[in-house]
Amino acid sequence: SWRVFRMKIYYNAEKLQKITEDFSNITGLDIEIVDSEYNIIADCYKGCDFCQTIQNDREVKKRCYCSDMELFTLCRESYRLETHVCHAGLTDMAVPIKKNNLLLGYILFGRIRSTENFSDIYDRISWTNYDYEMLNQEFLKLKYYNETQIESIANVATAITAYILSESMLNEEYNSMTNQIIACIDNNLTLDLSVDFLCRELNISKNILYEHFHSSFHCTVNEYICLKRLEKAKQLLIETDFSVSDIAEMSGIRNYTYFFKLMKEHEGITPQQYRKKYSERRTKGQMYKME
Repeated sequence: SWRVFRMKIYYNAEKLQKITEDFSNITGLDIEIVDSEYNIIADCYKGCDFCQTIQNDREVKKRCYCSDMELFTLCRESYRLETHVCHAGLTDMAVPIKKNNLLLGYILFGRIRSTENFSDIYDRISWTNYDYEMLNQEFLKLKYYNETQIESIANVATAITAYILSESMLNEEYNSMTNQIIACIDNNLTLDLSVDFLCRELNISKNILYEHFHSSFHCTVNEYICLKRLEKAKQLLIETDFSVSDIAEMSGIRNYTYFFKLMKEHEGITPQQYRKKYSERRTKGQMYKME
C-alpha cells in the first residue's frame, strides 16, 4: 500500500479553523482538516439529524468510521480528490494536501445529499429498523446538491488546499539540509541516484545523509528513492496515456520487471490494472454520482 513518510507537521490552527468555517458557511456542508495520520486539526459541523439518529446504533457508527477510512485510502492511493457514497447513501469527498510529493493531510467534507428521494438510498440502512417516515423527514432536511454543484464544491475544496500551502498554514517541519536532500532527489529521479551521488551533489558525508533520513523519514535512502519513483509512476499512470514501459523509464525505474514487482508489492496489482482501476472510476463518473 501507499506509504506516508513520518514527519513533524506544524500548522496554523487559527487560520485553518477560519477556512473550515468559511467553507461550511458557504456550502452548508460539514468539513474537517486532518493530518496524514487522521488527527483532526480543524473542523466545522453544521449538525445533521439524519446522521445523529442512525448513529445511535453502534454498528452504524462503526460503519461510518470505516466509510471515512475507506475514502482516505482511496485518496491516499490515487493522490487526488476522491468521492464515494457512504454506507448510509450520502456523498463524501476527500482532497489530499500534498507538498513535494509528500502527503501532509486531507480535507474531508460531505454528508452531501446527492439524490432527491429517500427511497433511492433506504435499502442501505433499512436493516437498522428505524422508522421510515422519521428518517425520510430528517433526510429531506439535508440540502440537495446536483452534479454541477458538487463538482463546483470539489473545485473550491481543491483550490483551498493550494491556498493552505501557499500561506504555509500546514507544512512539514524539516531543516534546510533535509529540504535540500528532498529537492535533489526530486530533481534527479531519472538519474542513477545513489548515496555517493547525493553526497557529491550536496557536499555532505554519508553519515550526515544517513542521519537526516533516520530522523526525518525513518527509512533508508534507497527506500525513499524507490517510493518517490513509484509515486511518480502512479501519477503518470493515472494522468497520461504513455506506455507502461515509458512511464517506468520516466520515473527512473529502468527495469520494467522491477516496476511490475514494485506495483505488485505496494499496490497488490500490476501497472496496467492500476491504470484501469482509476481510469474506470473516472469514466463511470464515480466522482460525482451515486453508485
